[in-house]
Formats: sequence, C-alpha cells, structure tokens
Amino acid sequence: RTSQITTSNSSLAKGTIAEFTVTNNQIISAKDIVIVNIASGATAASYSISVTAVTPGSFNIAILNNGAGALTDTLVLNYAILRVN
Repeated sequence: RTSQITTSNSSLAKGTIAEFTVTNNQIISAKDIVIVNIASGATAASYSISVTAVTPGSFNIAILNNGAGALTDTLVLNYAILRVN
C-alpha cells in the first residue's frame, strides 16, 4: 500500500519538529512497517523525516527543520505500508 501526502507551506522554525497523525485503515497492527520519504518540494538537505508511532488505523510522521532558518516549503511525502504477520 502506497500513497502521498502534501503538506501546507506554513513556516517551520529552525530546529522545530512538526508532527501529525495519518489515519489509514490499511494498518492493522502496531507491527506493520511504514516507510516515508520526501518526494519533492524540499529545500536540499533541510529536513529530517521519520515515523514516530504506528498503531492499528494510524501512524505519526515527524518533520524536523535542519535548515539555517525558517522554512516554508510545501513538501510532497511518499509513504508505503508493509504488513507484518
């Protein structure tokens, strides 16, 4: 299962983390694996992205601004869900 998320271009201060929850009924277990990456829209080498939690029905993504100042990019994120039995 794969999909994309497009973020808003709200200002994210240097060193700040924006975290949000993605609801997805394809996740049936906390053992499932979610892979996320930045597909486009990012200032080069300015963000770190990670999955911080996986629960049945949802997962959390955290985006960290590693840049030299505030960023206002509209990011397109790709994600894939791998089911673990």
